[in-house]
Amino acid sequence: LKNRSELPEVACAVFALCGGGPIDEVNQDFLSGIEFDLEVYTLEMNWQFEMGTLTSVSGFRETDEFVPTDFDGTPLSFLHVTREQQSEQTSTELRFASNEAFSQKWNFVAGIYWLEDEYQLDQFSAVIEVFGPDTTGNGAVYQNPMTDHNRETTSIFGEAHINLNDQWTLTLGGRYTREEKDIKASNILAFGLPENFFPIGSVEADEDWSEFTPKIGMDYRLNDDEIGRAHV
Repeated sequence: LKNRSELPEVACAVFALCGGGPIDEVNQDFLSGIEFDLEVYTLEMNWQFEMGTLTSVSGFRETDEFVPTDFDGTPLSFLHVTREQQSEQTSTELRFASNEAFSQKWNFVAGIYWLEDEYQLDQFSAVIEVFGPDTTGNGAVYQNPMTDHNRETTSIFGEAHINLNDQWTLTLGGRYTREEKDIKASNILAFGLPENFFPIGSVEADEDWSEFTPKIGMDYRLNDDEIGRAHV
């Protein structure tokens, strides 16, 4: 790390990095605040029945942000980037949990889960814009990558606890999950003027997965305060 007071005169003349100032001060020409908006809503509802409780948990989350960044950290425009991101997520779970009125020997939890989210990115980069716009294609370079991503997940799950005796409890469970994703991404480039954009690459893809994950375990009650467990 070199103190700016020791920089040569050419750095002051060309890049406006003049000496005499504290080393912990920076000079930027693209400094503005970050904008971030967040909305979150949750709703939980419970219905009591003779044999157990039915529970519904739903959520919604939305974000919107704008982030300008002066990556070169100088008073000249060498690398300025703005990033806009939006995301939206909706989820809900419906499950039933039994109680002792259902059975003294065993209890269970079973339900379904659903989630959907979306994400968009729009980023704009200006490189060596310090040389100014140029209709001949020289000077500044501009780049604009964009992404649109979507996901949907659905799950079915259940778990049972079986009291074999006063000390041993057997746990059996499983979850089946199916997930779908799709993405669209592109990148465009321009030389000289930002309106001269031309595509340099794009991709569209979608895929889906499914998997069943089982669970089995044993609990051993050592005393009223301690339990030994082994689960896989």
